[in-house]
Order: sequence, then C-alpha cells, then structure tokens
Amino acid sequence: MTSNSPHPARHEPTAADPDLYPDLAAAGSLAAALTLAAVEQGLDLGAALSNDSDPLRTAEVVSVVSGRAPCFIFIGSKSRWFNINGLHRGVRLLSGSTSDLEEPARAAASRRNGARLREIQEAAPFLKVTEPAEAHERGPAEAVTVQWRLLLEDLRQEADRLDLARRTLALAEAASAEPKLRQLYPFTGHWSLHFTTCTGFPNSRNRRGTHR
Repeated sequence: MTSNSPHPARHEPTAADPDLYPDLAAAGSLAAALTLAAVEQGLDLGAALSNDSDPLRTAEVVSVVSGRAPCFIFIGSKSRWFNINGLHRGVRLLSGSTSDLEEPARAAASRRNGARLREIQEAAPFLKVTEPAEAHERGPAEAVTVQWRLLLEDLRQEADRLDLARRTLALAEAASAEPKLRQLYPFTGHWSLHFTTCTGFPNSRNRRGTHR
C-alpha cells in the first residue's frame, strides 16, 4: 500500500540560547555540561544520558541504587534555569530550580549514589523536600499515615466554607476510624473519597472508591 502523503517533518532539537547557556553551547548537550560540572566538583554522575530528540534541553541521571528511579534535569527557555525532578513510583520526592549548573550536578550525584532526601538537600539547598516525600521515602506505611493526616487537615480547612467539603470530611473521619480502611492510601477527587492499596502512581487496579 502506498501513500502520497508527505513524510512528517523531522523534529530538530531546539537550540539552547548561547547567551543564557554558554556552558551548554560549549559542551554540546545538557548531559555533557552536567557531567563537566560534576567533575569540576570531584563528583561522579556516571553516564549522564541525553534525550536524542532534544539533547540541549533535557538530561537524565541514573542511580546506582537498585529500584531508585532516575532524576531528570531540564532547562528554562526564557531565562536561565535548571530544573530537576526526582520521582519514585510516580511520586515527586524532590524538585527545585536554580540558575547555577553546579547545584543540580551536586543533587543528581547525591541521589545517584544513594543519599537520602535531606542529605541531598544539604548538598543542594535549592531543592524542595516535602513532608509527604519524606514519608514516601520511609516506606508505604508511613506514606499512608501522613496522607491520612494531611487529607483530614485539608478537608477541615475547606469545610468552613464548602458544604461538599463538610460532607467529604464526615465520610473521611468515619473511614479513618475503620482499621481496614486506615491501612489504605486515601485521596479525593471531585469531593469523592477514594482508597488504594498502592501509595504511588498509577494507583492499584483494585482501588476502592466511595462518595457522598
């Protein structure tokens, strides 16, 4: 079968503004520039990976720790920013933005080599580490406990002004008193209360939901 349709245009990488990112322009890719920034600090990023479709704007650093997801670094387009995301099972454990390439290099090296969240933040203070992230780091049981507390706190704040929030809060408080439900990870959507056996994303297929 033939087609007269033209082939789609090949995606060309977006060039990093050399005025904003002279270091990237000189290195040829964000991954190469990160690696150089790490080496200059006596750190090891291993083989920082480039996205073949956009090597100047994104990079990936793979951890040597089994089960630890890679962290991703990408740049801003209108001003000089290096942004980093560290995910685990769909949960954002760390994030942050800085104009100094040395900082994400330190953060990525620390995460790669197995440092815990607060240790990574000490190495790179620009990072944001939240209470839920630390709970996820400690394990599923701790993530569930913290999520229940934060969910109830949020609903109590909203209940002062929204009737739907009051109804959902009443249901959540009743559910939290049930030992079997208290072991599940709770979340809300459109003022419905849901439960899952999985603390990450995507949620488990045997997710339970209820609303009021």
